Amino acid sequence: MVSRAAYGIGFKVYLVGGIVRDCILKRDVTDVDIIVEGDAIALAQRLSEIIGVEYKKHHAFGTASLEYAGYKIDLATARKEVYEKNGALPKVAASDFKSDLARRDFTINAMAISINQFDYGRLMDSFHGMADLHAGVIRILHDKSFYDDPTRILRAIRFEQRFGFKLEKNTAALMQQALKDDVFPCVHPHRWRDEMILLLKEPQPVRCIRRLEELCTVAKLCGNKDIRFAKNDWELLLRLDSLLEQAAYKFNRFRQVDSWLVYLIAMVSSMPRAALIKFMDNYGFRKGERMRVVAAKDYIGKVAKLNKEVKPHVIYRELNPLSFETIMYFYAYFYEDKLLVKNIEYFMTHLVNTRLKISGDDLKSAGIKPELIYGKILDKVLDIKISDGLATRQDELQAALGVYKKMKKNS
Repeated sequence: MVSRAAYGIGFKVYLVGGIVRDCILKRDVTDVDIIVEGDAIALAQRLSEIIGVEYKKHHAFGTASLEYAGYKIDLATARKEVYEKNGALPKVAASDFKSDLARRDFTINAMAISINQFDYGRLMDSFHGMADLHAGVIRILHDKSFYDDPTRILRAIRFEQRFGFKLEKNTAALMQQALKDDVFPCVHPHRWRDEMILLLKEPQPVRCIRRLEELCTVAKLCGNKDIRFAKNDWELLLRLDSLLEQAAYKFNRFRQVDSWLVYLIAMVSSMPRAALIKFMDNYGFRKGERMRVVAAKDYIGKVAKLNKEVKPHVIYRELNPLSFETIMYFYAYFYEDKLLVKNIEYFMTHLVNTRLKISGDDLKSAGIKPELIYGKILDKVLDIKISDGLATRQDELQAALGVYKKMKKNS
């Protein structure tokens, strides 16, 4: 399909990067990266017309993307790039596929497969990525690679741990020299954030974090001495590995948990609150992400009080304001406190989606006044629903009327 569309408008196209590597390793792929000798956006438009799906275009980067048959297809105009200074985004210009491969991070990501009609399926491997795949090594393409783009340090760790590979000897030495020269500050914090999120989304993020600590420490990368890992911190991270895996089926009333954010909470939980807020702001995390991380510090004392027998509505009141990510952090943090963990599990399996069917409008229609007391009435009805069960809207309304009568009697 892509081959025919490209041929029809005179372009050449190649599968490139991760899809080539993963196909050789016989790993599942869902993302398809294609470089285009020609205009990638024009090709995406042509493809969208042929298969009848929408496409997104990014003129500034000469890229476009579309989704088809469960695959995400990214098309990029072949380009070359020049780094004017260490850590800065490169200046790019259109070029051919050989120049595009030469700008990539590691040899195992610098292979391409032709999907052109005249040489369909031919492997292009100028940097001997296939040999490095078979040898199980991560090798940079040139000696300045970690200086041009220091985020490649995190990428090297990700691929090393994901595939069980080793850093090639010269690559390891060049990385250590770049770390010694403190290349971190020349990269914008938002780029470090994006790479750290990718690292925390890896199948075994704790191994990646431990490897990063061995090489340079997370504190040095982030420029924050308050990020540190004691023995109990590693134990907590390892517990998260197993608990987050269980959560997907054990707590199936949940929405999908952003696991990477739970790991981040565990990584930064030792920071003072003011330093934590500054860290989240400096690295440009979204508002919702900042709130979930800071909540783990703000609510830890309240959640700790659930270490005894309490009524269900008390469990609900303490945990319902929290995100699932923050709750999962507390689930791992307090895991040795069996009663507290039992209360968290009860919330996650029985209470998490509890909501009232009635609202203030229903109270108004029932003649309840003044409106100032609606909040108190609804809160009390919710407590009754949680503790005793109220199945229908009518049940809730009857309970509300009972609460109202009792309030009037006691006033």
